[in-house]
Amino acid sequence: MKKLEGHNVRIESLGPPEADWAKFYSKKITKEDMVANIEHHRSFIDMICDLAHKASGGGVPKLIEIGLGTATMSIYLSKRPYEVTGLDLDPRIVVKAIETNKALGGYAKFITMDAFDMPRYFREDSFDIAFSQGTMEHFDNEELERMLKAQLTVAKYVAFSVPSVNWPQEDFGNERKLAVEEWETMLKKSGFAVKHLSYYQTGDLHVAAVISKS
Repeated sequence: MKKLEGHNVRIESLGPPEADWAKFYSKKITKEDMVANIEHHRSFIDMICDLAHKASGGGVPKLIEIGLGTATMSIYLSKRPYEVTGLDLDPRIVVKAIETNKALGGYAKFITMDAFDMPRYFREDSFDIAFSQGTMEHFDNEELERMLKAQLTVAKYVAFSVPSVNWPQEDFGNERKLAVEEWETMLKKSGFAVKHLSYYQTGDLHVAAVISKS
């Protein structure tokens, strides 16, 4: 572990090669699954919606999700008056997201792309918000800074949710679970303007953050 300004911060890389995320997310997703996921992350979703309307200046908010998982957040938000794009590095996850989107009546668009490459393919501020849930905890400090800067090149704000140090179970892959104070230290040290940072869900299970350029 690396000592960082009074906090013990694990330095880990993106999940190990044996972490087959496409297999992990291969099960059929139902409407009930989507509703359950949205309700579990309701405060994070509501925060995204409030921020999206402010950031869009009265226009139709444009959102991009980084790392899809089940894609239920993108699908849910696409049923509101938002333009939603979702991206993932694994084409198998993108194909599954497209199938789930169709089955659940969503309007999201999904693409295969390395999120680090977004500035090469999207213009500055193409989106009002880049958001993710359960993605940013897979990057070490250096990768995280690069990833967030890539998102802030193409979006006005970045909103992300990660499991907190209080998350009770070992998840699939290579996560690091930190306290709010540790996230604040890392984000500010990288020069990001922290607009929001808090725990949510009973037991402070998750950390929600919103950042912008300085």
